[in-house]
Amino acid sequence: MSCKNSCDSEFILSPAKSWELPNLYKLTRINNLLSVVFYDSETFRMSGFIKLMESCSARVITKGSRYLGYIWFTGAKANAAEIHFCFFPGFTSEMYKQAGIFILDSLKLHRETKSEEPYFIYGLIPEFNRKAIRFGEKLGFTKTGILPNFVQSMRQNLVLLCREL
Repeated sequence: MSCKNSCDSEFILSPAKSWELPNLYKLTRINNLLSVVFYDSETFRMSGFIKLMESCSARVITKGSRYLGYIWFTGAKANAAEIHFCFFPGFTSEMYKQAGIFILDSLKLHRETKSEEPYFIYGLIPEFNRKAIRFGEKLGFTKTGILPNFVQSMRQNLVLLCREL
C-alpha cells in the first residue's frame, strides 16, 4: 500500500520479507533501539528477532528507498491487537507522525474490508519512553491506564494506550 500526502515522496507499507529481517535487526541494533523497543532479551539476538518478526505479521515502512521503520502485532483477538512501532533515526518528527497516520489509515482500510465491528489497537509503553507515549497520543491513542512493575526485569511501569481503528 502506498500514499502521497504532505510528504515529498511516497510511504510504502509492505509485509516484511525474510531477506529484509536481518537488515532490520542490524538497523535496530546499530541505532541502539533493541533495549528501547523490546523487553525480552531473546529478541536482542538476531535469531530471536527474526523468529518474532516472522510470527507477528511484521510490516516494513519505507520512504523512497530508505527504511523508515517497521511495525508488528501481538496478542491479536477478535476485536483487538497490540501494535508495536519501531522507527529509525534520520527523519523529522513530522515525517514520523505522517508515517504513523499513514500506517493507521492503511490498517483501517484493510480492517473495513473485513468487518463492521469496532476494532481496537493498543500499545504498552515503558513509562520512561515519553517520546513514544507522546507519539501515540499524536496518533489519537488515549492513555487508559498504567500497569505497575509489569515488566519485572525492567522494574518499570507500562503505560497502556488504546485507540479504535
